[in-house]
Amino acid sequence: MASKAAVDFSKVLASGLGKQTAADLVAFRKRSDEARRVVSQLKQLPTTVDFAHYKNVLKNKDVIAEAEKIVNNFKPTSYDVGAQLKALDSFEATAVKQAEESATKIESELKDLKETLSNIEGARPFDQLTATDVINARPEIAKAIEEMVKKGKWSLPGYDEKFGRQFSGLHGSSPFGGNVTAEDDFPPGFNLARRTSVSAESMSPRVGEISGRAPRAQTPKTESQEQRIHAAVSQNLIFRHLEPEQYQAALLALEEVHKQPDDIVIKQGDQGDYFYIVESGELDVYLQPPGTSPNDALAAPPDRLGNKVVTYGPGATFGELALLYMQPRAASIVATAPCTLWALDRVTFRSILAETNLTRRDLIASFLRQVPLLQHLNDAECERVLDAIEIQDFNPGEVVVREGDMGTHFFLVVNGVAEVLKAGESGAPVTRLQRGDYFGELALMHRAPRAATVRAAAQANMGQLRVAALEEQAFTRLLGPLAGIMARHAETHYHQEGAAPAAAPNTPSKTGQGLLDIPSVGQAPGSPRSGV
Repeated sequence: MASKAAVDFSKVLASGLGKQTAADLVAFRKRSDEARRVVSQLKQLPTTVDFAHYKNVLKNKDVIAEAEKIVNNFKPTSYDVGAQLKALDSFEATAVKQAEESATKIESELKDLKETLSNIEGARPFDQLTATDVINARPEIAKAIEEMVKKGKWSLPGYDEKFGRQFSGLHGSSPFGGNVTAEDDFPPGFNLARRTSVSAESMSPRVGEISGRAPRAQTPKTESQEQRIHAAVSQNLIFRHLEPEQYQAALLALEEVHKQPDDIVIKQGDQGDYFYIVESGELDVYLQPPGTSPNDALAAPPDRLGNKVVTYGPGATFGELALLYMQPRAASIVATAPCTLWALDRVTFRSILAETNLTRRDLIASFLRQVPLLQHLNDAECERVLDAIEIQDFNPGEVVVREGDMGTHFFLVVNGVAEVLKAGESGAPVTRLQRGDYFGELALMHRAPRAATVRAAAQANMGQLRVAALEEQAFTRLLGPLAGIMARHAETHYHQEGAAPAAAPNTPSKTGQGLLDIPSVGQAPGSPRSGV
C-alpha cells in the first residue's frame, strides 16, 4: 500500500481557490479514492483455479481439460500497483503545489489591486490637481515651460484645433474695472492681420517700439509684501525660471486688487488673462460637473457654479497658465471674505519677457559681430549660434566640468570667475577664466576626456558664475567651419606653455575671444592673453 499523502485538503480548499479549481481538486480526490478501493478489493480475490474440483462435479471432462490448458498457457502481464499508486500520489502533490502557487499569486494580485483601489480612493480628483501636482508627475512639462520662458516663445500643439483661435472678437472684463477688447490684449506694434502659425499668440516687439512705448505702470510694495510675494511664487513653475531682472519687473507690475465677499474673481469657461496671488482673505474654488462645456460653465448663474473643491488663503496662487496661453478658465473662484490680491496680466508678463530677451539678444548679437573668431560666420550663422546657446548659472565652488569626464558642451564665460584645477597639483587653481574666455572646445574636437576641472570661483564674494553652453552637436554644426582656427590657436598657445595638444585636449583657452562677453566701455573684445 502506498503511504497516505501528507496533504491537508481542507486547508487547501479553504485558502481562497477559485470555484472551478476547488471542484477539480475534489473530483480528482474522489477518483483517486475510488481507484484505491477497487485495487484493494481485487487483491482479496483468489489468483488460481481449482480444476480438480471442477473435474469431480462436471461430466464434460474435455471442456475442463481445454480450459485448464488455456489457463496454464496464459501469461499475465505484470502490473505494479504500488508504482501506480506512487504516481497518483506524485501527481496529486504536484497538483496541490500548483494550486497553492496559484493561490499565492492570486493573493498577491488581490493585494496590489487593493492598494491600487486605495490609491484611487485617496487620490485627489483629476479636476482638482494643481500645476505643482502635474509638474511632480510629469517633470518634462517644467522643462518645456522653462525653455518657453527663457526664449520668450510659446506654442501649444492642438490647442487652437480644440478651442479655436482667440485673437479676434474677444471681449472680457478686467479685475480693475472696464471691458477689455481684443485690441487691448496686445502691445503696440502687434500685427493682428498677419498670418500666423497654429500656436499661442506671438509677440515680436522691436527695440524702437520698446523705447517708444509708454512706461509700464508700477505698484510700489513694502518689504514685507515683497517677501510674501516671493514666498508665494518661489516654487511656481513659471516664476522660478525668470531672470533676476525679469522677476523684478514682474514684481513691480503686480497690481493690487480688492474683492468683497461673493465677488467672482474668475469664472469657469471665461477667457483667462490674469494671474493672481492672495495677499489676504479667503476664496472658494468651484468646479462644474465633468463634461460641462466652457460655454455652459460661463453661462451658469452665480448660485450654480458647481461643487466646492478647495479653499485658498494667503500665499495661494492661481491662474498662472493664463500668463502663457489665452485659454478658458478651468474653475470658478469666489471671495468668501474681504480679499486683497496681486494681479498680473498675460500681455504685461509676456511683454516683460519679450523686451528683456530681445534687449539681451540684441546686445549679445552686437558683441558677437565684434569677436574675431566669429567674423568668419555670416549673420545667419551668428543667429543660429544665438538660438542654440543655453545660459547656465553656477554657485561658488560648483563644478562646471570635471577632469576625466567625456565632454558634451562648449562653454563661454559670460559673468563671474571660473577656476581651473588639475589633478596632482597643490589644489590651488592653475588659472582663472573671466568674461570672454571659453573652454571645452578641444574635448569636443578630439572626443577626448576633460583634461582639467573647471568650477565657479569658490570665494562667495565673487558671486555666481554664468556661462553660455553650446552642446556638442550644435558646436559641430555651427562652429565646425571654425575648427581649424581654434585648433591652430590652441596648438600655438599650448606649445607656448610647453604642452603638446594631445597632452592637453581640453585645457581652457584664455584668449579673451568670448562669444557672449558684453564688454564695458573701452574694452576691445578678442584681445589675446597667454594660454593655460
